[in-house]
Amino acid sequence: MLTLQIIFLSIVGLVLPSKLKSNASDLHKIVSKLFAEKYDGEIRPNVENDQPVKCYLNFRINSMSALREVSMDYNVNIYLRLRWNEPRLSYGHHKGYENGSYTLSHKQFSKLWIPDVFIKNEKDGKLHDLVLPNRLLRLYPNGNILYSQRLSLTLACELDLARFPLDNQTCNFVFASYAHTLKDLEILWDNERNATAVAEGLKPPEFELLEISGRYCTSGTSTGAYACLEAILKFQRKVNYYLIQVYLPSLLVVVLSWVSFWIDTDAVPARITLGLLTVLTMTTQSSNFAARMPRVSYVKAIDVWMAMCLVFVFGALIEYSFVNVLARRAKPKQENMIAALVKQVHVHTNTAANGGEGRRSLAKDPKGRDEAETELMLRDGDKVNTAVCAQSCSKTMKNKAGLVDRFSRFMFPLAFGIFNLFYWVFYLTNKSSNQRR
Repeated sequence: MLTLQIIFLSIVGLVLPSKLKSNASDLHKIVSKLFAEKYDGEIRPNVENDQPVKCYLNFRINSMSALREVSMDYNVNIYLRLRWNEPRLSYGHHKGYENGSYTLSHKQFSKLWIPDVFIKNEKDGKLHDLVLPNRLLRLYPNGNILYSQRLSLTLACELDLARFPLDNQTCNFVFASYAHTLKDLEILWDNERNATAVAEGLKPPEFELLEISGRYCTSGTSTGAYACLEAILKFQRKVNYYLIQVYLPSLLVVVLSWVSFWIDTDAVPARITLGLLTVLTMTTQSSNFAARMPRVSYVKAIDVWMAMCLVFVFGALIEYSFVNVLARRAKPKQENMIAALVKQVHVHTNTAANGGEGRRSLAKDPKGRDEAETELMLRDGDKVNTAVCAQSCSKTMKNKAGLVDRFSRFMFPLAFGIFNLFYWVFYLTNKSSNQRR
């Protein structure tokens, strides 16, 4: 019994492959005969009954580059799939071929009519042909045809950079027929097969792909109205890079400029050097970043940040100029009073040297002696008052300069904190997407 089973299985194993091979060969002959006798690839399907061809489209994104702000485009690699019915190539009426499918050779592509779908916002494109052309044509018994092709594209995307780099962006694919109007060709989303698919784990650099949605549109030109489909891709920019490379360094430069408020007013080289260094650093950072951005006519969020950081740094430098003026105003007054004091000392000395005789005569006259001593005491008092006044005026002006520094230590951080509050609340709570088309 076991021997008979082994013999039976051996016979089946030999017959089935030969039968399948025979079926495949016969199907190839049937399709080749259809191409040779009944089919003309230069004529679209349904032309005899004047009905438009319904072409169902879907695509899958395999990889994607970051959105480029300067050129306003991005690269994407996709599988583009089209599906339509070609009744002239149906072979399901042949017995034994009601199911399954037939995959055409790439050499047969030129014989077939294919919908002239193109991508309207394409800037550049590449067909892949390594090792053979990366295209698929599959024919089904009822005449349905599945066409798939791998494409690498550079697509235009008009970016709205008003909130850059705290922005959301919207880009699109626009598929349309190039030569066949709506009377000849209708392009529809292939919702049966997930019309807009994305490779698992796809992470575009610098962006997060939030969603893809599709809508129908009509492309009207001077040559007629054409069917079109628009796939809308919504992106959210990842701000971590800009926080580390732009916002944090500029914030530290602003904080560094506040160090001058704690440096002594008389340390002119130190405070001037620190002020100029921070201003030049902010100017260089702003210029370098602006060189990598497109020349748009509106103000970007990063422009507001850079400009305000430069204002605060420049304000710290101007603050020291004001403080230095207050400190220097005390010196002329002090010097003038010291000069007056020195002059009085000289006068008194000369009087004392030349008045020996007078003092001797006054010694004999008690009344005259009292008057002379009173005069000398008044002169000594003037000298003391002059010195005290000079010292007091200088101290008062220095106190004013110090008061400005102490006021700046509090007001500059407070003003910068208020600016940050308004800046981040405004740009993070009202993120905009580019809706212009």
